Parts: sequence; structure tokens; C-alpha cells
Amino acid sequence: METRAKLLDEWLSYPDTWAASINAELPFLPSLNGKFSVDFQNVKKYHLEYQMVTIRMQIRHNICSVKAPEYPDFHPTLSAAPADPQRPPGEQPDPGGRIPGRDACAQGQHARPHPPGGRGYLGAR
Repeated sequence: METRAKLLDEWLSYPDTWAASINAELPFLPSLNGKFSVDFQNVKKYHLEYQMVTIRMQIRHNICSVKAPEYPDFHPTLSAAPADPQRPPGEQPDPGGRIPGRDACAQGQHARPHPPGGRGYLGAR
């Protein structure tokens, strides 16, 4: 990876002979129709690929975004989740049989993408 990054840096700093000549003959710029040399286009292409790879390396977290109806119909085994004495009161399943959103996300509970009058839930995995 380091060798490839060094090679890309060399391509980015490559002096283009066409660019040097256009700087010397600036009054003729309008007659060239703004076309760039093949070398310049290649440098820009590699520059974009280099940035794309860098962005991919910096991804650290996925965000799970779920819209669920006000009273979702969970799978029976999940809706009958017993109370856990180790959990804080806000994280206990409510009497309606719904479980905390964190558990639904971790256990892969499916939610409809566009529920009628639904709510939103955001959580990081």
C-alpha cells in the first residue's frame, strides 16, 4: 500500500509539458477550447482513485437506521422476552411486548421500511 501511495504521489506531482506551454502562451488560451492533455486527465483520474481508497480506509462505524410502526408485530419469541433484573428500568421490555430497539437491531429483527405513522430509530453497531 505504501508503494502504491508513493507512486500516486509521483503521478500527482508530474510536470505536464502541455501545462507548461500553455502558461507560456497564455494569450492563445481561448483558441484551445479548454482541452486538457492526456497526461493531465490521467493524473486527475489517479488522484480521484487515491482519494476514494483513502475514504474507504477511514470508515469506522455502520449506522443502522430503522423505521418501525408504533406497535410493531415482533416475532413471538422476541415479544415474550422476560424481564432481566440486571438491566436498568428503561431497558426492560414494556407490557405491550416490545423489546428495546438495541436488542431488535442486534437480533436482526426485521422492520417494515415505510410503516404507517411510523417512528424512526438510529443506533450504531
